[in-house]
Amino acid sequence: MNLIVPYALRGLSHCFMPDKNRWSYIYHLDGRENPNHSRPAGDVFYSLNVLLGLSQLEEQPYNLADIFAQTTALMDGLSMPPYAYGMALWAGAEIGEKVPQNVQNYIANRGVLSRFNAQTVGMFLSGICSQKAKGCPDYDLLAHQLYHLIKKHFLTPSGLFRNSATGLRRDFASFAAQAYMIAGCYAYAKTYDSSEAYDIADNATITMMVRQGANGEWPWFYHAPSGL
Repeated sequence: MNLIVPYALRGLSHCFMPDKNRWSYIYHLDGRENPNHSRPAGDVFYSLNVLLGLSQLEEQPYNLADIFAQTTALMDGLSMPPYAYGMALWAGAEIGEKVPQNVQNYIANRGVLSRFNAQTVGMFLSGICSQKAKGCPDYDLLAHQLYHLIKKHFLTPSGLFRNSATGLRRDFASFAAQAYMIAGCYAYAKTYDSSEAYDIADNATITMMVRQGANGEWPWFYHAPSGL
């Protein structure tokens, strides 16, 4: 770990854009003079991911609170994917910052649930459970609604999760969908003491591990009902 953290921080330092106080979504490795390629919506989501990771460090090389405030303030004016708001919940809890009003307003709109794919559900569950661990019980109802959605629309006989409740891609889910759903189910199980959620997460984890390649690689897409 002592070797990995400096390595990761060194890489992140190249992606950080001081004038924007966030990390770039794309960093070009072709030797160009200005390798950071800023796409605001991508920058915001990526920066929230970075904040989540940095929250685990005892010594901070960045002002996480300022970056979080400035980054989340941009979300209203951008076309953000729903899962970005789940990541804002998660990162905010871990760095000890209050959920901004614009993020609260988005979460309060229960109509957005119909647009949640597996990755979004997983991120929201993890974020809600992290908020709960920090003493914020405001999202209990949403957590239970999301868990109900998982059992009703996403869980399949193979143990893997569908990409979405409806649509042409419903049965074809990515590795990221599985990873975030597993994390979300484990978080829900721990937070709400659900043995059923533990079983769901364990079964999905075992199903995924069996499908790992001989060289440690993972398939990127899965036909969830068959597990292939």
